[in-house]
Parts: sequence; C-alpha cells; structure tokens
Amino acid sequence: MSSVFSKLINKTSETCGIRQETLTRGVVGIVTTLYLLKLTYPHIVRVKRKLETNNNDSTSTSNNNKTKENEVDNKCKNSKCCTKPTKNKQSNAGLDKAFLRQLIQLLRIMVPGWRSKEAGLLTCATITLLARTFLSVYVATLEGQIVKRIVLKDVRGFFLMLARWFAIAFPATFVNSAIRYLEGRLALSFRERLVQYAYKMYLSQQTYYRVSALDNRLGGAEQRLTDDLSELASSVAHLYSSLTKPLLDCALVGIALMSFSSRMGARTVPGPLLAAVVIAVTGQVLRLTSPRFGHLVAEEASRRGRLREAHARISAHAEEIAFYGGHNTEHRYLSTAYRSLTVHLRKVLAMKLWYIMLEQFLMKYVWSGTGLLVIAMPLLYTTIKSPNNRDSDG
Repeated sequence: MSSVFSKLINKTSETCGIRQETLTRGVVGIVTTLYLLKLTYPHIVRVKRKLETNNNDSTSTSNNNKTKENEVDNKCKNSKCCTKPTKNKQSNAGLDKAFLRQLIQLLRIMVPGWRSKEAGLLTCATITLLARTFLSVYVATLEGQIVKRIVLKDVRGFFLMLARWFAIAFPATFVNSAIRYLEGRLALSFRERLVQYAYKMYLSQQTYYRVSALDNRLGGAEQRLTDDLSELASSVAHLYSSLTKPLLDCALVGIALMSFSSRMGARTVPGPLLAAVVIAVTGQVLRLTSPRFGHLVAEEASRRGRLREAHARISAHAEEIAFYGGHNTEHRYLSTAYRSLTVHLRKVLAMKLWYIMLEQFLMKYVWSGTGLLVIAMPLLYTTIKSPNNRDSDG
C-alpha cells in the first residue's frame, strides 16, 4: 500500500510540477481534516439538540423552581413539609460538553491560579515526566549497546556499558518514585481545595439542613463530601500523568521515526501517518464498544453511599432500635443495601472482563504490530527502491 501511494505521489508531482513533500503534506492535511470532521460532526449535532431541549425544559420548569426556593426559604410553613420532588430525567454520565464544562469548573477550584501551589506541583510533575521519557530512551540505547558488546565479544566494552546502566538506574528509579510522589501530592492538594470549597458551601445558609430535611434530591451527602471528593481528586491527578506521558512518548517516537526515515532515504510521512490512523481507529473502536463506565461509577458511588447511610442510621438511632426491637428490620435494610452493592460490582466486573480483553488485544498486539511495520517501512522502502534503480539503470 505504501509503494502504491508513493508511486501515485511521484506521478502527480511530475504532472503538476509540485514538490513531493508539499503534495504529501497537503494530502495528509486534507485526510486528517476530513477524518476529524467525520468524528466531530455527529457530536456537534447531538450537543446542539441537547442544548435546544435543555433550553425548552429550563423555560418550562423555571416557575416551579422559584416556588420551591420560596418554600425552602420560608422553612416550610406547613406542618410536615412533605413535598415530593419532581422526577427529572437523569443525564447519562459520559464524555460530552456538560462533562467538560463541569470538569473545567472543578479545575478552577482545584487550581485557582498560575501562582498557586498546585500550579507549581503540575510544573514539577511535567518536568519529571519529561525526564522519565528521555531516561527511558537512554536506558533503551544502553541496553542495545550492551547486546552489541555481547555479540562482538567485547568484554571491556560490555562491563563499561553495564556500569553505565547501573549508574543510570539510580536517577531512573528516583524519577519513577518522584512521579508517584508528585501524583499523590497533587491529589492531596486538589482534595484540600475541594474540601474547603465544599465545606464552606455545605455549612453556609443552612445548606446542611435543606439537603437533609427539606430536599432529598441529593442523597448521601456524607458520602459525596468524603469518599467522592477523594476519588475525584485522585482521578484528576492520575489523569494528568496518564495523558501527559503518552503524548510525550508519541511526539518523541514520531520525531525519531521521521528522522530515521529521512536518514534511510524513505518517506517521512507514511510511517507516522499509519501510526496515527491506527491509534485513531482503535480509539474509536474502544469508544464504541466500551460500557458506560461513567454511569457505572456514579451508580457504584450511590450504592456505597446508601450502605454508609444504613450504617450511620443504626448509629444515630441505636436507642430507638433497641427500645422498639427493630434490629431485624435494620438488619434486612442493611443486608439489602450491601447486596445491591455486590450485585452492581459483579456486573461491572463482568463488563470489564471482555472490554479489557479487547483493549489489551488492540493496544498490545495491534499497536505493537503497527509499530514493527512502521519501523520496518524505511528498510522495506529502500530494499524495494534499490532493485528498481538497478532495473532502470540496466
């Protein structure tokens, strides 16, 4: 396929009088733009429809929300204040415009400015990830030199390279440990910011009373203020390192492949282009086949909060339970909450079984095979090109 593409580029450049590099870059740019339009257009249409429906729903329910707020401010002048909450349609958790908007709002809370402590930790984490990338390349080069000395039976060179390999092991292990340390510090700093903001909102204007007694739309406030905030902070800190390291690796590998291809006299674009296409296709396949992990995680957090609430209810009403002999009822309620959580966890594990199998196949074997093909393309191109040159000379 690469040889056909190269011949087509050569003929087109000769016919139109355009340089091959300019023509190749133009083709790659057009193909990439069309592919991005194909991926983003359905999402743009879907987001536009959601915004239209949300605007219609907000205009129709604004009066109801105002009356509910007035009832809460008046502290329910009625005797029991047992107003039933309206059953709004639950939005599906996923990577959409609403999720990105909420994430940006949370990031503004977690990182209030460029001069904050969190910004400094992010800078240190980025520098550490860069150092780890270059150290990984250097260690791989040393290992190749060690194998070369073994093949050449160079004893002195072998021990010299082995000494360098052991010497570089100390900074490499320190960098790996520093990445985990900075990730933990980031998670802790993010959690401190979120806790300060959430506690201030929770304990102001009698919000704690409204959430627990007047409005039951937000259940399990204790769970959300403790475990959920901790999970969110850890996930965001881990997400930064998980995204930055692969992007740096992809950029470094792409530059190395292009320089290697240019040294071999081969095309510099087809190799990285093939790798980018395979990554984009596998990412789309994983996106289409992946379960709704956002919804599953939200449901798991809700059921964990229900179980925690069941335990807290026993501790809060222990005297009444003992006086009226309601231990059997509480035992059934507690067992039901725990059983609901375990059923959901089994369901999540069953979904992850097949998804992880597909993910490992695509990312380990398909990507590895593509990497071998990309590395071999310059050699194959020069091997195919040399007989053609001989035939043309003959």
